[in-house]
Amino acid sequence: MSGMLPTTSNDIDSGNSRWSTEGCELEHFDSETGTVSCKCNHLTNFAVLMSPTSTTETETVHHRSLGVLSIVGCSISILGLVLTIAIYVYFWRTVHSTRSVLLLNLCTVLVVAYVLFLAGVDYTSQPAVCTSIAVLLHYIFLAAFFLMLSEGCIIAQKVLRPLDKRNILQALLGISYGLPLVVVIISAASSKLKGYGNDKFCWLSIDSGLFWAFAGPALTIIFTNTIITVAVIKRTGLRSVCVLLPVFGITWLFGVFAVNKDTVVFQYLFVIFNSLQGVLIFVVQCILDRKKSSAVTKSNATESTA
Repeated sequence: MSGMLPTTSNDIDSGNSRWSTEGCELEHFDSETGTVSCKCNHLTNFAVLMSPTSTTETETVHHRSLGVLSIVGCSISILGLVLTIAIYVYFWRTVHSTRSVLLLNLCTVLVVAYVLFLAGVDYTSQPAVCTSIAVLLHYIFLAAFFLMLSEGCIIAQKVLRPLDKRNILQALLGISYGLPLVVVIISAASSKLKGYGNDKFCWLSIDSGLFWAFAGPALTIIFTNTIITVAVIKRTGLRSVCVLLPVFGITWLFGVFAVNKDTVVFQYLFVIFNSLQGVLIFVVQCILDRKKSSAVTKSNATESTA
């Protein structure tokens, strides 16, 4: 991943600009023109999604640790999500339901989001590419949140209104993919793409106010799902929390508190819980789910007697 960060220390002078040498290595030097080209890896951490200022205010030692945790967590989550998709697809006849369709969509969107985040959030060396990555990340993560809201709506319908048998799956999918597209189009058009990516990361800038085009809908969805969770717990008990938290995105609330270096503990909590969201989904929806475990057991029994 390429890109260099302006700083006031440990830097080299390049014309009128000064660039950080930390995490960078010389890629090319033209002795005739004096042009220097460097390749840098700044390990932008997952907390940047909810707290863009944290990457510049967090101490270097924490920034590196959070970056490593983000890479490891996202990578493991990708594996967990892929396994979840594979298990659901393989046992589709047994597990087919409205919630299963939504879960598969959520897992697929999260896989794309994690891969794009790992591959592109630090790709700041080419502004046009960085802007494109920021726009895509904006849409994909918004879609993930609206899918989490759809999960909440389905749970609310089944638990709080058990007699309501209307099939709202198509409407929920349309909203989950359609509304994020509307938000991104309006944001991109009104800002003329300014604020999508900068010299630090390929994400939404908080300085331009564009960040709230993601944080606003995300926080609204988290708040809504929190209310649904409380209502469901009153009906079904605390055990439901384990099932709901990974797919409701409530742990993203840690990102709200991860705003500066004085609250670095929340940055760690946010990075750990949310970069591992895919793992939590796999554990709760596959390993701990009785229906999926039963399907696997029956499959193994059938194969052994065949």
